[in-house]
Parts: sequence; C-alpha cells; structure tokens
Amino acid sequence: MALTEGGAGGTQTCKDSRIQEQPLLAQQVVETVAENAHFVYRRGRGYHILFGESEMLHYFDRIRARLKDGTSGSMLADAIKENRIHIDSTNQLIWTTLLQSQRFSGVDFEHAYGIIADGNPHFRPADYRYKYNFEETIVLSHTLLLVPVMQHYGPLTP
Repeated sequence: MALTEGGAGGTQTCKDSRIQEQPLLAQQVVETVAENAHFVYRRGRGYHILFGESEMLHYFDRIRARLKDGTSGSMLADAIKENRIHIDSTNQLIWTTLLQSQRFSGVDFEHAYGIIADGNPHFRPADYRYKYNFEETIVLSHTLLLVPVMQHYGPLTP
C-alpha cells in the first residue's frame, strides 16, 4: 500500500516503503504510550507525550499551589481567568493547557514566551510575570514532541 499525501498540486502517491514506515512507527509509539497511561496530545501531524506522570506529581502540586496563591505563570493565570482550568483540574488538563499556550514558529522561544527576560536595562524581576514559572517549565521540559518527518533527497542548498 502506498502513502498518500495532499499537497498544492493535488494528491501525490509515494511507493517508497521507508516513507510508509515512519508515520506507522509514530502511530505505534503513540498507541503504546497511551495504553500505558502516559499523557498524549495530538498537534497537527505530531504528538506531545509526557512519560511518567508519577515523576511530575510534585511539580503539578506546586503548580496548583501557585495557581491558588496567584504566583503562576501568566499563561495558566489567563486560563484560570477564562475558566479553562481550575485549581483542582486534573494533571492532564493542566499539562494540555500549558501545551496549547505554546506556538512553534522558529523564533527565539525563550524570549518570545517570556521564559527569560529581554535585554531591557530597566528590567526588574519583581515587576515581571513570566509566561511560565519554574514548575510549569519543568513539566513542559519533560514533554517529548514526536513528529513524523519526510526527508526529501536532493541537493542541499541554502
């Protein structure tokens, strides 16, 4: 069976078995992960996976404590205000909300998402609310992004 891809020029069929195996392998990994009660979130053709929720329980508890005392990152604070999450939300809902707040565009994500401060000489950490606090960053950093990639062979040009 051939892999079918939609594109600008219509539907293209590829009969290369190496290309067929890659999306199938990704799907098998995701199914195995989901069967073992890990968190899986689909984004486009890729998947975010959080292995070992039990290892993150301390961080989820700290996230809840920060939500309660108002010191969470701005992304979760906004989600609380919009009633998308609550202090007693499940770990998976908190994790999913954090993932949905991220955008991948190829820019310097540390500055774009407020993970680190900008170069403003008048910056005062006490006046700035980071988009993600320490515990939220730890949970996000333990998340694997699995994306099937199709490699096109040809001349490498800039």
